[in-house]
Amino acid sequence: MTVASQAVAHKSVTRPSGLLALSGLGLLASVDILWQLGSSSFFIDEISSMKLAASPLSQLLTKLKVAENSPAGYFAILHFWTKLTGSNTEWVARLPSAIAGIALVFAVYRLGVLVADARVGLLAGLLAAVSPLVLQYAEQARPYAIAMLAVTIGAIGALEATRQNSWAWLIVGCVAFSAALSMHYASLAVAVPFCVWMLWQRATPFRMRLVFCGVIALAWLAWLPLLIAQHNDHPGEQLGQYGTLTAGHLVRVVAAPFDDRYTLHPGILKAIAAAVVGIAIAGVARYAWRAKRDELLLMSAVFVLSIVGLLGAAAAGVDILNSRYMTFVLPFTAILLATGIANAPRTLSIAAVSILLVTAVIFDLGSHRREHFYPDVRGAVDAIAVAWRPGDAVQQYSSFGVNFPLLWYAGTRLRGVQIIAAGSAAAQRSLVGHARVWIVREEPRLPGTGAGTPPGYHTIAVRKFASAPSVSVELASANRSR
Repeated sequence: MTVASQAVAHKSVTRPSGLLALSGLGLLASVDILWQLGSSSFFIDEISSMKLAASPLSQLLTKLKVAENSPAGYFAILHFWTKLTGSNTEWVARLPSAIAGIALVFAVYRLGVLVADARVGLLAGLLAAVSPLVLQYAEQARPYAIAMLAVTIGAIGALEATRQNSWAWLIVGCVAFSAALSMHYASLAVAVPFCVWMLWQRATPFRMRLVFCGVIALAWLAWLPLLIAQHNDHPGEQLGQYGTLTAGHLVRVVAAPFDDRYTLHPGILKAIAAAVVGIAIAGVARYAWRAKRDELLLMSAVFVLSIVGLLGAAAAGVDILNSRYMTFVLPFTAILLATGIANAPRTLSIAAVSILLVTAVIFDLGSHRREHFYPDVRGAVDAIAVAWRPGDAVQQYSSFGVNFPLLWYAGTRLRGVQIIAAGSAAAQRSLVGHARVWIVREEPRLPGTGAGTPPGYHTIAVRKFASAPSVSVELASANRSR
């Protein structure tokens, strides 16, 4: 981009129509993300976040070695946030991620303006604002939304630093990328290409380039011992069936900005979106190569290398082929898509935008439907709490996705609770002495069938909860109490 074109692009930012459109994108993202922010129970990984946040900082690193596959940055933030607010309710715990998800729209817009113009910035910001993947992680007490924002700010800092030879912007880039690496190790997939690109910027003083790469390298090395310890403790910790090498998972990874939290199979709509993404980015990469637009080439490389890395890992038996690990690339994917659409013939642009926006809206609305939220374990425990009596027990009879949150909610809301795992002789012996047992199930059954009720107990009532997967609560009484 020439100096003159940069001036035109920056001038367009200040136009009232541009500011109004940007404000509208911020409002759209805010409504999408904040709506129902606290309406669902914590999911599996969020429980891990909450437990770590409740730990003293002096114990955080020790617990991280066995509890997570991420650095400590996010959990330290959540620790201070919950202490500051004095609350561990769902919407409060998720609010930092929500704020990051909303701010991401403005950061993507700013980055789009830097590499292209205000039109590309606005379109990229729109794609980020309606992205189901952004929605998913902006509504989770997890590090991904903050990491997305951090890598975007890091990219802005790096580009501005090279254009202006500015130490202030260089520091912004260094700090932001270091923060991203403290949120998640996979941020390295963005940080490394930017470091390589920075080293090739001959017009930028060598000292600035060295400092940029050196600071990021030190940030990575600082977390490397923890990463090694976590790998040694649980070397096989992967996504299993959710990250294997399949065509469906590849589709979801390529179409990551339009992936959602509730569909099990990608379907034709995501396949079409993946095709649009692939064609658009291939076209932009080809144009960038011919026109020597190295900033667009850099973003294309980040996207392609991330896909290749995930495919290679999956082919080697490491089950991480999942859109979760494309969150860090999402801001650049949005900008590449916007660039390709903005420079395509009008008919193709309209068709591409229509496909992507329809896909995003359909899966956004689906994500907001109650039955597509996480299992309502909180509702199940609240229902138990209403009729809870001293001496009652809770028996787990469901999936890991329900059991892990159950331990958290029951432990914090039921006084003197004893939680007993179902399915063993030891569990049956643990029930002795409990007149009543509350059984939390993943698959509800009809009252009175007796299926799965512990021997020596009979069913009093069953309550079903509308969520995905469904949760039911059964109250069973010991036969001797008849």
